[in-house]
Amino acid sequence: MTYFLAALAAAAVPCVTLPPVVTPPPVVVPPAPPAAPTGTIATPANVQAVIGAAKPGDTIKLAAGAYPRIVIKGKTFAPPITLDPSAANMTQLTIDSSSGINVLGGGVSGAKGVSYLGYGFYVLNSSHVTLRAPKISNGVRGIVIDRSTYIDVLDPLMTGLSVDGINIVASQYVNITNASCQGFVTGLAHPDCVQMWSVAGQKPVAYVKIIGTKMDSKNTQGVTGFDHAGQGGFDYIVIQGSDILTSYPNAIAINNCRNCVVTDNVARTMPGSKYKASIRASGPNMVLARNVVK
Repeated sequence: MTYFLAALAAAAVPCVTLPPVVTPPPVVVPPAPPAAPTGTIATPANVQAVIGAAKPGDTIKLAAGAYPRIVIKGKTFAPPITLDPSAANMTQLTIDSSSGINVLGGGVSGAKGVSYLGYGFYVLNSSHVTLRAPKISNGVRGIVIDRSTYIDVLDPLMTGLSVDGINIVASQYVNITNASCQGFVTGLAHPDCVQMWSVAGQKPVAYVKIIGTKMDSKNTQGVTGFDHAGQGGFDYIVIQGSDILTSYPNAIAINNCRNCVVTDNVARTMPGSKYKASIRASGPNMVLARNVVK
């Protein structure tokens, strides 16, 4: 009986046909939409108001257009703000008594006024400022760093200036990397690509690194620091990896430089020049090595 019931139950189960296995189509993920613009957009009409309202960590983008002098004064940002003027045409940017500002790219042209109005970028009494890949042309001076600390200038390109490319005045902890000076329009003057000077009664220029300077400009000196009238000299300056082509003697010249390093630089004389390019450096504990004069 048990066997009969088991057989009957097995016969009562219908035969089930399993469906074929189907591989699902691959999932197509649509491309992500372009990222929305970030940061605040400023225009020539409202740029000063936008800067005045900026908060730490903000990014300010300058819309395309011609901007007169822009001033950032009395501002401290931690974390820093970022100013992106890459689409703009600026005449001059002043950073005065401020801290925590990163400037990314941007062109400055036509700063030809008297005194500070002739400086493409003017950093005064400020700290923790970075200028990244600025392009300065057709002005008087390119970048002036005056009584400031912790300033980085990275990959600046300076063309068609009538006086100096970069001035470092009574400032400390300054890094100048890969500065390029080309085609200065100097007349009978002989300005410098990068020039340092101390000021009587102020801390001397100190802890400055000038790395990878390139110059190809007639009637223009290279990297210099002169202790005019015993104004204090210089401390812990590094001038390294420069390639200076000039028609004037001072491809590199610095005096009264204490604990300074001048190494791996090349000074080249322009064909037909009256003077031969030279590298001169003096001061206590000076390291002067592997420089080449051609």
